[in-house]
Order: sequence, then C-alpha cells, then structure tokens
Amino acid sequence: MDGYISTYIIYNLIFLPFLFYFMTAKTYPKTIRSYIFYVSSFIILIAISGLRYRVGADYENYVWIFHNLDEYQSGYSVEWGYYFINQIIKYLQLDEQFVFFVVGFLTLFFIYSYKESNLNVKILVILTYVLVFYFSSFTQIKQLLAMCVAVYGVSEYFSDFKKFKCLSWLLISSLFHSSTLLLIPAIFLLGYIKYKAYYSLLVFLIFVFFFSFDLRDFFVKFDILSFSKFNSYLYSEHYNGLHMTISNIVRYFIKSFIVFSLFFLDRKYFKDIKWYNTLMILNSLLVVSIAISFNFYIFHRVVLLFMLSNIFSVNLLLKSSYKYKNLILFFYFLLNFMMYEYFVFFETYNDAAPYQSILDRNY
Repeated sequence: MDGYISTYIIYNLIFLPFLFYFMTAKTYPKTIRSYIFYVSSFIILIAISGLRYRVGADYENYVWIFHNLDEYQSGYSVEWGYYFINQIIKYLQLDEQFVFFVVGFLTLFFIYSYKESNLNVKILVILTYVLVFYFSSFTQIKQLLAMCVAVYGVSEYFSDFKKFKCLSWLLISSLFHSSTLLLIPAIFLLGYIKYKAYYSLLVFLIFVFFFSFDLRDFFVKFDILSFSKFNSYLYSEHYNGLHMTISNIVRYFIKSFIVFSLFFLDRKYFKDIKWYNTLMILNSLLVVSIAISFNFYIFHRVVLLFMLSNIFSVNLLLKSSYKYKNLILFFYFLLNFMMYEYFVFFETYNDAAPYQSILDRNY
C-alpha cells in the first residue's frame, strides 16, 4: 500500500507548477511565474520519466534493444534516430537508464518548444500533453518522441504556414517512429479541403462503417500492408489475441472530448480558416482511426498519433470567439484529470504503478 501512496504523490506533484502559475496570477509578474513554472514542471516531469525503473509495459524491451543494437539494426522496423541515441550512449559507456532520460528530455523539450506566443495557451498545451500523453510516453517512448517533434513542426506550420520547415520536422520525427509520416499527406494534401458542416455527418457514417467492418480480414485477403511493418502484426499471435473493447473506445472519446466538441461548432467562430480546415481533417482522421482500431487492434498506434489533434484543438478553441469555449475547456480538462487519476489508482496495463526509481534497483 505504501508503494501506491507514494506513487499517487509522485504522479500528482506534476500539477503543482500548473497550480502555482494560475493561482499566483495577481501575486507575481508573469515573467517570474513563467520562469518558475518552466523550470519546476520540466524538472519534475523529466525526473519521473527519466529515473523510472521497470515502469512501463515495454521497459524491458527497450533495455534489450540497448544491449542488442546490432540485432535491432538488422531488423526491418529499425528507427534510425532511436538507434543512434542508443549508439551514442553506449559509445560514452553510459548505463541503459540514460536512454530513458535522454528520450524523455527530448520529448519534453519539443513539447515545451511548441510555437505559441500566448503564454497561457502554451501552458494549457503542456497540460494537455501531461494529461493525455504522459503515461503513454512510459511505454511508446519512440512514438511519443516522434509525435512531440511532429507537434513542434506542425505548430510552426500553423504559425506561418511555411511548408518546408514543417515538412523537415516531420521527416526528422519519422526517424524515431515512421507513423508520423502519415501527417504529411494529412496536412499538405487533405489539409487543403475546405471543411463544411455536413462533412461531420460524413465522418460519422465512415466511423459506423469501419466500426462494423473487420478491416483485418480485408488487409489479409488483398495483402495491402505487405509493404509496411504493419503486415507482420496481421500474423502475430500476440496481437491477434488482443482486442479493443467498447470501454477502450469510450475512453478515446472521453480523452478527446475537445476534438469531438469542435465538430459541433460553426466555422464562423474561428478566424484562421486554414488552421481550422487542417485541424478538422486531423480530427476526422482520429475518429476514423478509432473505428478501424476496434477490429484491428494494432491500429491503436495510429489512433495515438492522431490524438495529437487534442493539442491543436485546445489551441484553436482558446483563440476562437465562441462564447462558451471556457466551459468546454473546463470539462475537457476535468474529464482528463479524472482519467489521469483513474489510471494512477486502477490502471495496470502500462505498468506505471506502483512507481519505482533507479534508487530501487538492485545491481
């Protein structure tokens, strides 16, 4: 029991810098508050992430990769950015724990570098990352690093709509996890679609179709994924034995409450129509990927990727003229805080509780 009490305290220390920043708005100048927030929150987050020991379902897999880099390099699905991080750490004759620290540091660095001039908005973006993605970074460390690099690149794109800079960052992000390549056509091709209100109904119908259709059998029959590493998952006994449940789908909808809220808001509330159009495409892809994942479990990795639209949805809604935007944001953060606390208390899938650090390691 003591382990779970300490775990609860550790995981909730994360919120103290956020409380300090917003509760001292009338006490300290914004410059001082922001400095204290950035330093304290970053230190807490990197300490928990980087010093964890055997916390996260794939922890042992990453340790194995560190000690078997040659075998990992020869594999079909090697991510070269992650490979070279491990290679540099081994060259410096450092412990495998530095992999978690360095990857955690880079992940946080890019999310903290999010391109946004309004400090309050940026801090709520960081809070969104903590509530929605932080625990996932304990398990899917390569994908979360890739996603945060991509988030930074896309935030650059939304600030000035310069394609080359964004494309460069998306390509760099794919060195850590190739899934982020899906954002290139989503942003630069589909993003030019002018999103209409009735498209939301179309997205709903597509959701129902894929939710009812076993896409895995379709992929197997026509050998569509033969060119990608997803093909190996089609014949994996492990992944074929895993199934998405209705409760998992409901959880996705709760965690992405703000994304689904935008489907019911008129585009007149948003000044930057180009940003709105692109984001609604990303939101639509999230909805469709959730439906596909119900019958094709491994597609939950694609769901995780498109869930980054939560971050941009928070940003866009905060800049909108919608009268009740603060109410939506209140419920969104409340629901995700409840999900966060539920995870700390009850969830065991990602092995994030009880928390233990390298200080508990027996050499």
